[in-house]
Amino acid sequence: MAPWPALALLLLVGCGSSQPYTSQDLKDVKSIYASLLPVYMDFTRAYGQADAAEMRLAYKREQILCGRVDIVDHRDTIDPNSNLFQASVGLDNMCNDIESAYAGWEKSHHLAYDKRVVPSYPQNAFKSSILSLKLMKQYLRRPAGLS
Repeated sequence: MAPWPALALLLLVGCGSSQPYTSQDLKDVKSIYASLLPVYMDFTRAYGQADAAEMRLAYKREQILCGRVDIVDHRDTIDPNSNLFQASVGLDNMCNDIESAYAGWEKSHHLAYDKRVVPSYPQNAFKSSILSLKLMKQYLRRPAGLS
């Protein structure tokens, strides 16, 4: 057998046996999702009802939880082809949508807002996270599945 086909076979077998994520990744993504979902629901409800006090409270909770999402992202140990990676992206989408909606609300009320965040408008708020939420349970049920 020529050396290059043997090397290619070895690389393919080696790649197939590696774990697509760490046990800490799985634990963190599931834990963050369980904590972030109620915050997301509270924020979207408050946003729809223009309840400034509840929105601020949910936003502060989101900032803490989304810091944990950033930690998982920066660890960079989840295979981008896995469902767990898609779940992690979904968490990012939820965080980004809350931050963008909050910045848009602050801007529309002539309040200071985080200039690093692109403000969204009511008709565009939560679009990316709605799709992620629809698939999140499926991703977490089969985290090692290929997306």
